[in-house]
Amino acid sequence: MVDFQILVDDITPPSDIFVAMRVGDSQKLGRISSERLYKFPKAAVGEHSTGCIEVFQRITRSTVVINTDAQVVHPVIVPMPHGEFQFQVRVGPAGLECSPRTDATTEVMQAVEKPKATAAKAYLEKHNLEQRLMKAMRDVVTVLPDDPALFIAERLAATATAITKSTRCHMHRYHHHPKHSMQ
Repeated sequence: MVDFQILVDDITPPSDIFVAMRVGDSQKLGRISSERLYKFPKAAVGEHSTGCIEVFQRITRSTVVINTDAQVVHPVIVPMPHGEFQFQVRVGPAGLECSPRTDATTEVMQAVEKPKATAAKAYLEKHNLEQRLMKAMRDVVTVLPDDPALFIAERLAATATAITKSTRCHMHRYHHHPKHSMQ
């Protein structure tokens, strides 16, 4: 077991601030309090020598009705600086259909042998592709360039040598440095 303890000097931190601690594929999320303890089993830590702390602020809250007999779709509206972001949450009995993307991902992973999957996962992690792609996608929907594919390619190329597993937690700082800005 490995413990991470977050200490807050302010005796009453804001109630809408949350802290996530991530080590590898394991993540713990909780409201910030004057003292927060995260426990990760040794198996979750594995060979990781770093963890990542992310801080979130609640921007909206929505209640969903839980009905175990029928599916109910709940709209969620998130206020944003330039309008709203909307999505839906489907709640119902176990066995909800997965999206085609999830099914396709499952099929691909099942088709790959375990050693290949392990090597692919290590490759993705080494080059931090998941985080880089997520950042590029967030940027493309913010900027709305004429050629989104070219924009994403340029974002990925700009971070090709700078982003590695060891710099994952510093990615935000890298992308917002004026020297590296592509806007």
